[in-house]
Amino acid sequence: MSERSKCMTHGDCCHPEWSEAGGCTNCGPLPPGTTLGGCKYGETRGQRIKPDPKRRLVTASIVVQGHAGSGDVRGKAHVTVSFYEDGAPCEVFARVAKTGTATRTAYEVWSMTASKALQYGMPLAALAKTLRGVRGELAGEILSPPEIAGQQTGSMWDAIGRWMEQL
Repeated sequence: MSERSKCMTHGDCCHPEWSEAGGCTNCGPLPPGTTLGGCKYGETRGQRIKPDPKRRLVTASIVVQGHAGSGDVRGKAHVTVSFYEDGAPCEVFARVAKTGTATRTAYEVWSMTASKALQYGMPLAALAKTLRGVRGELAGEILSPPEIAGQQTGSMWDAIGRWMEQL
């Protein structure tokens, strides 16, 4: 197993080079209680770390003003990211306002899959990067949250990726 999979923040997808100070080139020195040869969460790659029942959450309501064939439309998604005690993300959930549609089902399935990926060590930045640039339904201007308001987006997926990048 390579040592690049030891970073608690970036997990298995961490940068391949570690600093001479004994830490991730992106994060810096390892937290107390860890060593370059091991992580307090376990030694094996692919080990799932289940989140605690009580954890910190960050939620945003993403509103996009877009255009469809029949005129202006507004779309809304609620996105929640929860974090382990050490600050690493462990779950992400996205819900759209289209109740009972295949679109809503797709967001729910993506949320479950993305949460499992985070629990197996995939970085939130990697998930966000996969969503950036996705073109599709509801391209237009992001109205909220304030961190990304005013930006143009290619889809609601792209807007979610933009918000996750700034966490």
